[in-house]
Amino acid sequence: GVEALVHKNFQLNIGYNHLLRKELKQLNISSFSGFSIGFLVKTKKLNFAFGHQGFNTAGGLNQFTVLMPLK
Repeated sequence: GVEALVHKNFQLNIGYNHLLRKELKQLNISSFSGFSIGFLVKTKKLNFAFGHQGFNTAGGLNQFTVLMPLK
């Protein structure tokens, strides 16, 4: 996986899982299985995070999070 700190308030994440890609691969069909992407945006009051994990051509898993930092 790679985590890129583009800006102090923006973070980009990319991942790859070869074993998961091998297990979920379909013959003659290209899919997003084994790959994951995500980002994090920080504001003064809230942090927003989104991630997507691909499984096969039928779809994947999306996760959206809103965090309120306690200061």
